[in-house]
Amino acid sequence: MKKIFIFSLAFLLVPFFVSGAVTYERTPSGYTIENPVSFDVAVDSFSDLVCPEGYQNYWEIYLWTGAEEGQAFERAYGCNASSTLSQYEEDTLPVGDYTSVDINCYDTLEDCEADPYCSTSCSSGINLEGVSYPEILFEVVEGETSGEIVTINSGFISGFLDYIGQLFSDLKYLIILIIGLPLAFWVVKRVVEVFREK
Repeated sequence: MKKIFIFSLAFLLVPFFVSGAVTYERTPSGYTIENPVSFDVAVDSFSDLVCPEGYQNYWEIYLWTGAEEGQAFERAYGCNASSTLSQYEEDTLPVGDYTSVDINCYDTLEDCEADPYCSTSCSSGINLEGVSYPEILFEVVEGETSGEIVTINSGFISGFLDYIGQLFSDLKYLIILIIGLPLAFWVVKRVVEVFREK
């Protein structure tokens, strides 16, 4: 039971995490979301982005979609100097599936600007969220979506518990009869068996 609780808690916190000195949040969170989408990353030091040797001067937030090979949609945000320790981006994304949000690392600003999708002159840093194709991290849809699977208003739980309490108080005698009648017959049967044996 404890493992299920921890797994459920971890699943709910997927779009927001604090790992060491890296803070990341995607808004709106959830699986099925609507535009606009924002990404917020902050670190205590540049080394928290885990950029390998030779690629430790510039960084960017990198978003990748789960399309077939050769049809991937990629979006890069930034070209931040290593002295920049936070970035916030809000964007209107094309409708579709997205698989990961990562940090890309570059040696020079020219490399970052010339190769924003990390095809030749960069290296991957820390993975902020998601895995890779075909695992889908989130889906952007058109129309009105709350971002949650189920929306519950603030008074639902108290109203539901009041209803259940009223239902039990109204049906108290019926519940006692349903539980008590078979129990009474069982007790009488046992008593009769005890006296019959003597």
